[in-house]
This record gives sequence, structure tokens and C-alpha cells, in this order.
Amino acid sequence: MSARSPREAVLERGAWREASYQERLDGLRAMEERLADEQGREAAVVEPAVLEPNTLGQYQQGGGPGGKDRIEIGPGQIADDDPREAVDTIAHEGRHAYQYDCASRPDQHPEVSPQTADAWRENFKPENYKKAETDGYEEYRYQPIEADAHDYADKVTEEMYGKESSQAYGGPASDQPSASDRAAAYRPAGWAREPDEPGPPAQARDSEMSASERAAVNRPSPPPPPPPPEPDDQDQSETRGRGR
Repeated sequence: MSARSPREAVLERGAWREASYQERLDGLRAMEERLADEQGREAAVVEPAVLEPNTLGQYQQGGGPGGKDRIEIGPGQIADDDPREAVDTIAHEGRHAYQYDCASRPDQHPEVSPQTADAWRENFKPENYKKAETDGYEEYRYQPIEADAHDYADKVTEEMYGKESSQAYGGPASDQPSASDRAAAYRPAGWAREPDEPGPPAQARDSEMSASERAAVNRPSPPPPPPPPEPDDQDQSETRGRGR
């Protein structure tokens, strides 16, 4: 990944705790601009927004001013004195913007195989998108666009902060929940997070979940967006959104 800009210095934990709400938001916007540049796409507009209950963020294709893509993030994450979840959300939602760009403009992204671009395009179609409450957690978590966005966001946050530290969460890193696991309690089923390794079906694992995780699985998820246009379709004016 490319070097962070000076505006992103506020995303360091110590600087974040001392920063104002606006300075934190500016840092997240700078991060999205850098990641978008790395990914060969136009940066999305990043705005705080009051979202549906238990939704951390969402990506809307063409939902910003002038038809720009828009990433919305819950204000509570910006106000939190630990920046990791806010960074994770911006990276995750920005990755959906990248997937959409690859699916609709595959000729502009030679780094992505035609097979992957096709898989993302198909997965964006409402009839192909898996929801945890109707299809099971594993089907949701490991479908192409979500598996990729989760993995990418985890990579970004680990590169910025490393593994969860005992100083951050009051104990050995191995005993502490990751940002992904802590966020699961606040996401609806369609956007909950799981450990990296696949497990048995969600129904069989129910007794192993915490109460908050079980509640998340039973919450309805936001509907998937309409699919990206086929590569030869130039009309991309529709607004497309996804809760997380």
C-alpha cells in the first residue's frame, strides 16, 4: 500500500484520541482518497449519517454529489476513541466501490481476472446475493463480494494497527475480540463478521455464539443493490446502496 498522507496521521490511536470529530472525519476521507487512488477508481464521498439500527456503514453507487459514489459511516464510530472500527468500515465499504468498478469497467482493471470480475458482477445481482437470515451465515460471509471486502478491510486495519494489543483491550491479544468480532454485535445479520476460518453451518454453531451474535443473526439485513451494468452499458446513473 502507498504511504499515508499527512491528513491520515490523525488515524494513529494517540492522535485520534486527541483529535476533534471533524479532524477524525477528515482523516477517514483522506484514507478513502488514498485507497481509491491505489485501486484505480474515483474516491467516494465519505459522510457521517444516521443509518438503520445496528448498521455501521454503507456504500451507495452514485449516491453522492454530482453522481459520485458515497460511503456513509455511523457517527458513533467517529466519536469512538478507538479508530480501528471506523477505519475497518471505510476500508470495507470502499472495497465494495472497487468491486463495483471492476465489475462495470473490467477493461480498466487488468489486475483483476475476468473470472473474478464476472463473479462480483453476478454476486451483486439481488437474486444471487446471500442473506444470513435466509441463506445461513456461512453462505453470506463467504460469498465473493463479502469475503473479499472482509479480507481486504482486515488487511488494511492490521497493516495500520497490527493485531489487537493488550494495551488496547486489557489482556493478551489472543484473548481479545478483533475489531471484526466486536463489530458483529452492532451489525445486522447481513453484515456481521466472523473469524477468518470457515466453520460448521450457522445453525450448528448457534450454541457457540454469544448472545449478541445470535441476536445479530436474527436481525434482517439491508437488501442488496441492483447489479453493476454489463461492461458495454454506459448508463450508471442509478443509485445503488448496501448496508454493512
